[in-house]
Amino acid sequence: MKRRSVFFLIFFSLTAMAARSQSFYDVRWTGGSISYYGFLIFYSDNDAIMRIRYLDRNGKYKVAEYKCTGKQGETEDHIRYYFLGGQDARVVYGPTDYGYSADNFLFYNVNSEGHFDKLYTYDGNDLKSDDLASHLKEATWRKMDPSELTADYVYNYFDKTERYYTILTTLGNPHYVSPRTDVTLHLIIMANTRDNSIGRGCEVDRRALKIEFENIASALNIPIDEKIYSEQDFTKTNLLNAINDLHPGSNDIVVFYYRGHGFRWNDQQSSWPQMSLNYSEFQAKESFPIENVYTSIVQKGARLNLIFGDLCNSNIGLNYREVSDQSATAFQSAFYPDMQKLHKLFIDSKGNLLSTAARPTEVSWVNPYDGGFYTSSFLESLHKEVSAMSGNGDWDELVNSTIDKAFYKSTTGCGTCSAQHGIKYVSIN
Repeated sequence: MKRRSVFFLIFFSLTAMAARSQSFYDVRWTGGSISYYGFLIFYSDNDAIMRIRYLDRNGKYKVAEYKCTGKQGETEDHIRYYFLGGQDARVVYGPTDYGYSADNFLFYNVNSEGHFDKLYTYDGNDLKSDDLASHLKEATWRKMDPSELTADYVYNYFDKTERYYTILTTLGNPHYVSPRTDVTLHLIIMANTRDNSIGRGCEVDRRALKIEFENIASALNIPIDEKIYSEQDFTKTNLLNAINDLHPGSNDIVVFYYRGHGFRWNDQQSSWPQMSLNYSEFQAKESFPIENVYTSIVQKGARLNLIFGDLCNSNIGLNYREVSDQSATAFQSAFYPDMQKLHKLFIDSKGNLLSTAARPTEVSWVNPYDGGFYTSSFLESLHKEVSAMSGNGDWDELVNSTIDKAFYKSTTGCGTCSAQHGIKYVSIN
């Protein structure tokens, strides 16, 4: 009976779940006398593509494709699960005498590290049964490294004339980029990792952002100058010193990322939030406008200035709880950039960007395992924008995607969340 209750709750108690981008998974199961082999390209919870190969009942080779969206929930017995649902399946290769019913996947008993006890699958036809539990099929699930995407493996799912075939079979090839000494990436991160309500999520973001920009600098073979302030170093003094000590060259890149509490004054006219710069409630209250950070950094004269803030924008005095109690996804981040698109974003681009997580009066949401909805969406969108399979290496599209994904996470099934609409200013060519 417990297993049946899981599936009853799937459709009534789902909450949004952050996941990070462009990873590849191999999934396999048997249904009846047919063996199914799946290949998933995963960007984010609302952006994934599955291809399934199998021999149909007449022994004909077929490949089906469908989109997937993922959500997580909890049973009445407080067992967490992740649900990846397929929609709009179609047969892309083989006889089309009958179609394919999209599969659904249930990752059962997911812990805080994203591991799960069992994976079950069922398709749309199984939903017609009064006893869905009897139609569950156990499946295996494995994350793949791009080096495993050999020509033989990819050809099982994609014809050689398809664009994805060429892209996937070349992902594992190393790219050498000549070192550059005329460009430096300056990275400043302020993360309130000590705060009782959002500290764990801010630490997730601090760590992810540090790794991300180090990977970018390494891929482009340019030096990186890091100033990262967290724990007791999360202070207004350190923020102002970091900006004052910043002396970028005319061809350099400056990235500033704030991760903490935010607010707006009740009589404030500007749409941009104030950054709260206290890591303890026992400290004197200090703050600084993020638009002033933007103005100060732009005046330094770097070629590319990117200022981000994942923080609330609600009126001061309103008591919002930012933490959404959610578990981590079973999917993990991957960084497999198309070097031409990465080069376009960071080397060929010139201009300024300011974007934050919420409109005036709104809050931004975070969970302790996946970090802020805005920050995880930024990383997902960045990966997709520089992916060989999608994206154009465009900052405006990247920020639009970040805002859209964060809105999706805050509105799709997250019962405790209010909608967050990010705001942006992008002037980059």
